[in-house]
Amino acid sequence: MSPAALRRLAVAALEAEGLAWAGIARVEEFPHLAHFAPWIAQGRHGEMAYLAREHGAASEGHAAGRGQFLREDIRNAFPWARSVVCAALSYDAPGPRSTDPRAPGRGWIARYAWGDDYHEVLVAKLRAAAARLAPALREAGSEGARMYVDTGPLVERVVGYHAGLGWIGKNTCLIHPRRGSFFFLGAIVLEAELEADAPLPDRCGSCRRCIDACPTQALTPYQMDARRCIAYLNLELRGPIPAELRAGMGDNIIGCDICQDVCPWNQKAEQALAAVTPAAQAPDMAPEMAPELAPRPGRMAPELAALAALSEEEYRREFRGSAAKRAKYRGLRRNLAVALGNHPGTGARAALEQLAQDGDAMVREHAQWALERLEHLQRPEQMERLARPEEPELPERLEGMDRLEQGEDAAGAAGRAAGQSSAAGPSAAAHPNARRCALVAPGSPRDPRLRPQSAPPPRPPQSPETAQEECAY
Repeated sequence: MSPAALRRLAVAALEAEGLAWAGIARVEEFPHLAHFAPWIAQGRHGEMAYLAREHGAASEGHAAGRGQFLREDIRNAFPWARSVVCAALSYDAPGPRSTDPRAPGRGWIARYAWGDDYHEVLVAKLRAAAARLAPALREAGSEGARMYVDTGPLVERVVGYHAGLGWIGKNTCLIHPRRGSFFFLGAIVLEAELEADAPLPDRCGSCRRCIDACPTQALTPYQMDARRCIAYLNLELRGPIPAELRAGMGDNIIGCDICQDVCPWNQKAEQALAAVTPAAQAPDMAPEMAPELAPRPGRMAPELAALAALSEEEYRREFRGSAAKRAKYRGLRRNLAVALGNHPGTGARAALEQLAQDGDAMVREHAQWALERLEHLQRPEQMERLARPEEPELPERLEGMDRLEQGEDAAGAAGRAAGQSSAAGPSAAAHPNARRCALVAPGSPRDPRLRPQSAPPPRPPQSPETAQEECAY
């Protein structure tokens, strides 16, 4: 059976399981992964030791010239692999954005954790699709197949790039020009050769809103230091959160969405989706979100004090079947203490005093930090200043972004062509919470990524047409 025929069957099998958005990547050396080993060597993966998993000389699939780490090359783990089917599933449920103002005492759970656990939802669909495809694979004489959703020795976003599902943006997320970046990726590694898709060109242009919005300064263009990422700090880090980063975590208790929420491509996708009906979706729009990923009650902006009052058994019931459970009970209480100190509301002090009596020393220490922070809140107007440490250049930056929003983007592009540079970001007037979501203010409540990224890719090649363009929306 030809690679083109196998591709058609694979796409049909995925569509039958509700995965109408998919692409095929040929297994080869991926240039993005050339920076994986240096990223690990710099310690930017933090305590995520699984990212630094090595394969020895005696390991299956080892070959001269290959990388030392499993994730440096798919063939390190799967020497028989020839193709990867990459499927995307949207989780962009209707609802507020992390950059919208929230009432005091309310926290933020990242969008990916609003519904059922996406690992279970997506892998079930992949298994069913693989079962549909199995007869054709046997006929082609290649039965090898492995399915993964964030659990295998491969970097899904790099595979997704080569499968034509988007470009890897400056925030290290995979971005599609019409669908944004709020989608999960699942992979089926196949022994068979399937006709592959072509990557999309980089369309980030000169935009750096994600970089400027990150409150803990985890991002530089196309690279992330996971040790500073809010999603890493409140999900992957099991010990104490570094004191100097706590204020920057704001009211985020599970994951982080900020660098995606400020991305113009997500704003454009939201507008485009609102313009079409489910019965008449444009062919390049994302399929409807799976019903299992629909938001559960109380997930969007929960009351921090109410969550802090949960017993461990109540916590298990509340988050059963949710990706939010990765934080664990101990980690959630640590995160709640930080959020209550950054964004207190009614009952915050009482909740923190309870957390300060917790049986876990780490939780007690974070609660004490938050109580000391509350001591400085003598007047309501001080809350904004304390949530956002003073920056001498702040007025100038706000004024500069106002000018950009009022029409200087074109002039900035011309200046870049002449060797000058220009920053881009939401204006203070255009966004009700601009001081919190648009600036590098290390103490403001914000939210970048669903999950920590495993390797910082270099900037993908740009065509002459896109190299100088602004991020258009």
